[in-house]
Amino acid sequence: MAVVRAKSQRQQGDSPHARTLFLALMLFTVTLTVWMLSGAPPAEHRHSLGYLLYLPVCALSAGLLLKAAKRLEHPGARGWLLLGAGVVCWGLGEATYGIIDAVWQLPVFPSPADLFYLSFFPLFMLGLFSFPREPLTRPQLVGFLLDVAIAVTVIANIIWHASELPATLAGNVDNPLAWVLSLAYPLSDLLLAAVLLVTALWRPRGLSRLQLLLLTAGTLMFLGADLAYGYLESKALYQEWGAVDVFWLWGLALFGWAGHLAPGSRHAKTAEPSPTQSRERARSLREMLPPTAILASFGAFLVLQMTGPRDTNFEAGLTAVVLLVLCRQVAGVFERQSLSADLFRRDRYDDLTGLPRRAALLTHLTQAIRGAQRDRHLVAVMYVDLDRMKHVNDWYGHAQGDVVIQAMAQRFGQLVRQGDLVARFGGDEFVVVLHNLTGAPDVRLIAERFLQSIAQPLTLNEDQLYLTASIGISMCPQDAGDAELALHNAYLAVEQAKQQGKNRIRFYEENLTQSLVHRGQLESHLRHALQHEGLSVHYQPLQQLSSGRIAGFEALIRWTSSTLGVVSPASIIPLAEERGLIIPLGEWVLERSLRQIKRWRESMHDEVYVSVNVSALQFSQAGFVATVEGMLADAQLPGSALMLELTESSLVENIESSTQTINALRNLGVRVALDDFGTGYSSLSYLRQLPVDVLKIDRSFVQSIDDGGKAFVRAITTLAHDLRLTVVVEGIEEREQLEMLAELGCDLGQGFLIGRPAQAAEIERHYDLPIEVLVGE
Repeated sequence: MAVVRAKSQRQQGDSPHARTLFLALMLFTVTLTVWMLSGAPPAEHRHSLGYLLYLPVCALSAGLLLKAAKRLEHPGARGWLLLGAGVVCWGLGEATYGIIDAVWQLPVFPSPADLFYLSFFPLFMLGLFSFPREPLTRPQLVGFLLDVAIAVTVIANIIWHASELPATLAGNVDNPLAWVLSLAYPLSDLLLAAVLLVTALWRPRGLSRLQLLLLTAGTLMFLGADLAYGYLESKALYQEWGAVDVFWLWGLALFGWAGHLAPGSRHAKTAEPSPTQSRERARSLREMLPPTAILASFGAFLVLQMTGPRDTNFEAGLTAVVLLVLCRQVAGVFERQSLSADLFRRDRYDDLTGLPRRAALLTHLTQAIRGAQRDRHLVAVMYVDLDRMKHVNDWYGHAQGDVVIQAMAQRFGQLVRQGDLVARFGGDEFVVVLHNLTGAPDVRLIAERFLQSIAQPLTLNEDQLYLTASIGISMCPQDAGDAELALHNAYLAVEQAKQQGKNRIRFYEENLTQSLVHRGQLESHLRHALQHEGLSVHYQPLQQLSSGRIAGFEALIRWTSSTLGVVSPASIIPLAEERGLIIPLGEWVLERSLRQIKRWRESMHDEVYVSVNVSALQFSQAGFVATVEGMLADAQLPGSALMLELTESSLVENIESSTQTINALRNLGVRVALDDFGTGYSSLSYLRQLPVDVLKIDRSFVQSIDDGGKAFVRAITTLAHDLRLTVVVEGIEEREQLEMLAELGCDLGQGFLIGRPAQAAEIERHYDLPIEVLVGE
């Protein structure tokens, strides 16, 4: 196998403890909301009840945020840790406020509680800033800071003149501490609003849309509650445990909810917009910001002018906004120039590895081929395709898959000579251009070094990861006189290497083009046969070795084309998998087989079943179990009428997912057989983990039953029976083999001795006998 993990796969998922915390948070939040909106009764116990319900919300929200930090690694963990610390400080502020107010009955402003409240803001802002972001160029950064400055100036101007802050500061002029705190709260809110704007315009990586929405909504609720509290308190209208406190409450709840959805939770949505989508969305918001700021400022100016005396300070603030917008327009010119240069670079160089991309590769290769034609030397195009990278992404996630790609790019750069080129051509594909070669042996030597380097283990999440690659080589100018054809020929060669088993080197040959044309024709005929009933299903009997009774039939696809003649199943299945036909092909075989076994259950006996082979791709489809259930219902058959055969390799690629699917099939009554046992992984640990019903021993052990195969069959049969598995042996061609396998305790057998695969009509003619008659007599 191309990818091996030395340690057992880590299971990610939120613990029952985390789910309990989240449910408790929602319960306390909803309960407290209902209580506050109903007037917070009874009045004599309002303080104690309020804090009794409110402080657990703070603790639960902080707990979920801190658990999110524990699940992640730096730098994402630091963001969640700081957010959690901020909520802890807010909770300590509430506890201190409650003790001073309800227990000691002392003035609560100014007090030590303010120290905890104000600590919330820098910690929360640092937390939002700590999440990794895509780097900005210097012109982009200047424009971005101007955008934030415009928005902050507008908000500050409106808050200063629309609120009672000047009057509040004037009233506290004799109390320096109260004056400082009165100014600190709106300044903290203003800075938090700026950070929130930064988060919206410069989207952090690793946060899903829902998480970002929850953090944004929670922060807005905090800001709204702070502003409403300041205004109502200045008018002596604030009512404790009223509507304003509901906003603080739900802000805390939304923060905790976002932490609950952090990666590692089974509720987490790891999918997020691509960097390009994020940049486009942020650019749209930033383009709307200057005109929106101008409109908001002039709107506020007109409202204030109509409702009160002329305020020259507001006019100064409005002038500052206009000047900032003008500066932003100038900066936008430089930013667009930088963006144009950045787009050119992105078009020619890969963001992840820094290697040239297709456009730069074609330019370089075109010049290299011209030089080779002029100077009469050889240039090689080496197409390197990493094997089974899909499994790496499935097991570890795409972020860790990117780490693998970066590591491979670094290794490749160390293997080539000065003047050679390494380019990234696709997700897990690289192209290497080698100059000044004398012949194919030079290229093979370099290609072998690449395979050796790729085979070196790579540490990923403390696991040892082993990779292989397939390499296709095109020699220029003898194989191709232009860059596009050279790449195409190298691609044909690498495809041939993959078809031959991967982890190998293949040079381009002219017959590869002919083979590709043949496969294209074969695909066209297969599609036509699938659409026009040009395929057929043959059935091979499965016999109980102890009694000779026919237990069932294995369904085998056959294709006799009027143009191509008899096409081997060994050609049909790989082609169908490669060209995306395996799903409809598998469903066609399954539907046809169930329809046939329905008829035989009525004419033979009601326990006969059909065994159908299932490909790994078909088995891994999300709706596979539902498809099987629907087909059984359409055929009016119980699950016991069907057995599905899967190879070891298709099941062990993802043990957890395979186990879930097998259990779902068994709940329908469908049996699952492990096919060709002994030819793949043959790990007893896999056999114990997978809840299969049947073990099919490969025919190779029957053919060698007199040369060590007997001991293997006996051992596997004993183990299978200990695990309560049925043993089926394939490839029985001689009566001595049948008798020996029956003596060893094997349950079922199939092979040419018992019966060759045949069409349904021939099966019916052959078995037009009492069911007790032994096959072959």
